[in-house]
Amino acid sequence: MAELLEDGDIYFLYRPRVAEEHVDSLDEVQRLLVVLHPWQGRHLRLLVVGRKRLPGIDEHDRFWAFVDEVVARPEQLHETLRARRYPTRTRGEREQPATRPAAEGAYVIARHDDHTHLAYQLELPLPSNAL
Repeated sequence: MAELLEDGDIYFLYRPRVAEEHVDSLDEVQRLLVVLHPWQGRHLRLLVVGRKRLPGIDEHDRFWAFVDEVVARPEQLHETLRARRYPTRTRGEREQPATRPAAEGAYVIARHDDHTHLAYQLELPLPSNAL
């Protein structure tokens, strides 16, 4: 039997590669991010997904993301998610694009025997041809 540890809203975001205006494939994505916003007043967590994709429904991937930032209020993530300019020696000043929303929904984290599961259901996905 599973024990509910946490539930809340989940947001999927992506950051395009430098100089990519339109993203048509994962090759044009620099980073996939997930924000967990618990309903019970806990802190928001920003997760970085290591391989720019989530495991398939029948896959089990034990180490697919890590917690990059923990904040008390959503506004505190704006600095991390905004566009940034930075200097390079060979190409001059470059701009890292701001993150863009990909989907959102609800999630649960549940303990099952000696491990935990993150399960989610999307409520607002992009159309299938958008990414």
